[in-house]
Amino acid sequence: MNQLTLQQRQNNAASRDHWEQAASHRQRVMQLIDSAHARPNARLCVLGAGNANDLDLARLAERFAEVHLVDLDDEALAAAVERQPVADQAALRRHGDCDLSGVWPQLEQLTPDRPASDDEVDALVAAASGFAGPTLPGPFDVVVSACVLSQLINAVVVSLGETHPRFVDLLRAVRNRHLGLMIDLLVPGGTGIFITDVVSTDTAPQLQTVNPADLSKCVAGLIRDGNFFHGLNPKVLRAHFEQDEAIAPRVDDLEFIDPWLWHFGPRAYAVVAVKFRRV
Repeated sequence: MNQLTLQQRQNNAASRDHWEQAASHRQRVMQLIDSAHARPNARLCVLGAGNANDLDLARLAERFAEVHLVDLDDEALAAAVERQPVADQAALRRHGDCDLSGVWPQLEQLTPDRPASDDEVDALVAAASGFAGPTLPGPFDVVVSACVLSQLINAVVVSLGETHPRFVDLLRAVRNRHLGLMIDLLVPGGTGIFITDVVSTDTAPQLQTVNPADLSKCVAGLIRDGNFFHGLNPKVLRAHFEQDEAIAPRVDDLEFIDPWLWHFGPRAYAVVAVKFRRV
């Protein structure tokens, strides 16, 4: 197994028992899903379900006719279904070993120690931009991206290196296609819920002690100072949904959710969300 995939599996294994710690984050995620307008017998797809500590699977199985959990780590998905437990729920469908970047196998072959050539990056950008997505039985009434985009971008950081002159090109291709994929997976009129972590206590320790009433102001200050994860500036994401020629015409009823905190092991993450309807 390549180091990139191995690290992903190790991270999931290390955080598998964080169910209680994720309670407040899970509550926010579930509130967003509950607020989605969906027809009877609706179908839900969660991209980046992983350990599912941010999902109440039994509650989802009660509401949706089908709940499709998608992740690179099939072991994490299997453990999540056993742990909650909802293993006997016919509504739950697991889709493991799913690359959500379109370039994961290629990224596994790269290292910043050997800078990728322009031709190699061109090929990666083309592959990411043209990614049709994993084979899933869509379209779905509700699609959730559950803090997975930061992981996809981190794979670009680890493999290509943030100092590579073409780093931003590949980051944008992966990010933009992920948002496009969410829309592709929705039925017309379906609800998309994009959730992402944007900064952590690794670089913003004040997040551990900030008053909840001051969190939005705190995060806004961090963004102004340039303290956020690569490619996940909430202002840029907002502009992307509102103005990008490939995204904006396909979405409506945009709702930008104020940040909340996700306590995850020794760290806390500031998380934001965008809710939208596919036109």
